Amino acid sequence: MSGTLAGFGVKSDGTTYTGSYDASTVSAADATQLFPSDWKVGPGIAPKADLYMYRVFGCNGSSSVVSLGIDKAVADGVNVQYGVTASDVGTGLMQALQSIAQFNAGGSGNFATSLSQAQSAYLTGAITTATTVDSDLNAQVASNGFVSNRLTDAQTQQTSMTTLYKGFVSNIQDTNMADAATQLSLNQTQLQAALQVTAGLHQLSLLNYLPSSGG
Repeated sequence: MSGTLAGFGVKSDGTTYTGSYDASTVSAADATQLFPSDWKVGPGIAPKADLYMYRVFGCNGSSSVVSLGIDKAVADGVNVQYGVTASDVGTGLMQALQSIAQFNAGGSGNFATSLSQAQSAYLTGAITTATTVDSDLNAQVASNGFVSNRLTDAQTQQTSMTTLYKGFVSNIQDTNMADAATQLSLNQTQLQAALQVTAGLHQLSLLNYLPSSGG
């Protein structure tokens, strides 16, 4: 998959193709062949793209660590696309619709204006199922909204950190070395004075303030 998307391509002699990538990269003859003679592996769709991969799903089902993947992707400065999987949204809905279609095609089906007892009983259960499906869909919408908010928060945090780091760099670049040395020397003098006062306080005693006795 990665090679199909962003692979450089491998020539027939086994070397990595390094460009250029334009209309002439693949010859007209090779473009019509399933296995082009000049290539072992053709270039990908976007050979100069950078791919970042974050695994947030297991072998099946949903995931509880999507937000962590989003935080990492934003921190890495990549484009983030988010959404819900088709299985999360559509499985329950498609199963409910399929069940209705199968019942309607069966011996008790062919819903008409006047419903039979069997049809009424089935539709009562189908309505309950549809209500559950609707709740699940709303939950997925809410989950998608949470991910969207998490992405926005991550972007805001990264923007703040970027601004902070730029300030650090600017302060370093704009520092006058002579002024910085003078300020450092002044700070050292003040620190030494403060340490001397602190040391003197530890040596004080009440005896220092008592009058000396006469001879």
